[in-house]
Order: sequence, then C-alpha cells, then structure tokens
Amino acid sequence: MSYPIHLSRTERLSTLAGVTPHVRPEFEALVEEAKARGMRPFIVSVLRSCEEQKGTASKARGCRSWHLLGRAVDLQLQSNRGRIDDREPYEELGRWWESHGGVWGGDWETTYPRGIPGYEAAGPGDVVHFQWTPEYTARVPDSVCDDSDCQGSVNRFWEEDSGRAPSTTIARTAPSPLSRPVSRRVRGASLAPLVMTGLVIAGAVMLLKGK
Repeated sequence: MSYPIHLSRTERLSTLAGVTPHVRPEFEALVEEAKARGMRPFIVSVLRSCEEQKGTASKARGCRSWHLLGRAVDLQLQSNRGRIDDREPYEELGRWWESHGGVWGGDWETTYPRGIPGYEAAGPGDVVHFQWTPEYTARVPDSVCDDSDCQGSVNRFWEEDSGRAPSTTIARTAPSPLSRPVSRRVRGASLAPLVMTGLVIAGAVMLLKGK
C-alpha cells in the first residue's frame, strides 16, 4: 500500500485511517483505553502532508515528523464538561502507552507556543502526542527521511511499512481492572441473575407455606 492519497483531508487528519495499517491496532487500543478511563478521546491530527507540516507550529521540518509517516496521533481528551486541560489524565494515559512500548510527547521540550487550547494548563510538553515507533528512535532518523525530498521519503516509508504484518502488541494485553470503571448499566446487568434467583426461591417458599 502506498501513501493513501485517496483519503479526504478529514479522513487523514481526524480518523485512524491515516495510520499505517499494521500499527492501527495499537492506536485503536489507545482510544479504547482512554474511553475505559471515563474520557472521550478526540482525534486532532493524524496524517499530515508535507505542506501541512510546514504550516504547523512544530519545530519538525521537512519530513521530520511521524505525523507524515502514519505513526503518530494527536489525541485531545474530553469529559462530559468539555475539553480536559489538566495534565494528570494525559500523563496517566501517556504512562500507560509508554509501558506498552509507545512514545508520549508529554516529556518533550515544549515545541508549541503558549495559548493553544489544551496546552496552557496541561503543559509542559506535547501532551496530546502519541506515537508508535518501537523499532525507531523517538525522532525521525536520517535513514527514513531525506529533507530534500519530503514527499518521496514519505512515499517510500509507506510502501515499506504497509507491507508488514499487523501489530497487536497492546491488543493482546489483558486490560487492567483498575483502568476499567464499571458502569451502572453493567452493574445492574450483573445483578439481574441474582435478583431472578431470589424471586424464584421466594415463590417456592410461598407455595410450600400454602401447602
């Protein structure tokens, strides 16, 4: 599979369709983990073009961003009250991600100017940035990127990366019970068999008393 030029801008930037196929299960597990922690993950940026990367506030230039290579997702966390600006939820999710082999941008030197929503209170670092590059360094290496040929480097990486077998490192991992809050609906469903059993026993006792 080559660079997905068939995707619309919205699909590239706001959905996991912009991630190289073999690492998509890892990012799907990240989104599910955020939901399990009671948050609503909102995908801000996934696959950027070379021109779009030039227009970002990031210091990464040329093809020096994993966002061009389908290996990074910017994930903004929300609650029922709106955007979460507190750093703690990002850090907890980031440490979970790192424990499975991912890279979280929250420990990086800040590369974004102050005042961008979601960064002011949650800084320092690029707290919304999550990438899956266990076989590479955190930054895009010279072996992957030729700054003089951004789109050519991107195309070559996609050709090689998309031919790999699906990665399911996180997907195979059993979820932590501590990070899986039990909803009221689930609690109610789990009590239903007990309630039914109690009703049956009570009915049997009443029949015996009637005899």
